[in-house]
Amino acid sequence: MHTLWFLLLLPLFWLNACRMLAARSGWRTLAARFPQHAPPGGETVRFASARMGRVHGMPIHFAHCLTVAAGPEGLSLSAPWFVFFHRPPITVPWPQVEAVEPAGDSGNVRVRLRADGDGDGPAEFFLMGRAGQLAMAAFGGRGTSAP
Repeated sequence: MHTLWFLLLLPLFWLNACRMLAARSGWRTLAARFPQHAPPGGETVRFASARMGRVHGMPIHFAHCLTVAAGPEGLSLSAPWFVFFHRPPITVPWPQVEAVEPAGDSGNVRVRLRADGDGDGPAEFFLMGRAGQLAMAAFGGRGTSAP
C-alpha cells in the first residue's frame, strides 16, 4: 500500500521540485525578461550544464540537461520536455550581455548580464565545458566588445 502512495505522489513531488528550482534559480525571471520568440540559430550544444541562482548559498546546478545555442542574435538556453513546464526557453540578445569571461582554469565561463531598471533576476550565470566555450566564441566573434 505504501508503494502505491509513493507512485501516486512521485509526479506531484517532481513537478513541485521543478517549479521550486525554476523560481529559485531565476530561470522564470530570465524567461520573462528574454523570451524565445523563434528557434535559435547558430551552433548548438546538447546535454550542457549550467549554474544559476542560489538556494541556501549553494548555486543550482543544471547538470547535463540543457540545450545551449549561440548564434548571431544571442545566447539561447532550453530545458528538456520533462522540466519544460516551468522552464520556458530563453534567448538573451547579445546587446544585453555585458561580458562572457573565463571563470578560473576550469573551462567554465561566467555570463554577466546588463542590469535592467528593476534589477530582478540573476545578474550572471555560469556555463560549463563546451557550452561555455561556444558562448565565449560567439560573444567574442560579434565584432564588438563590452564597455
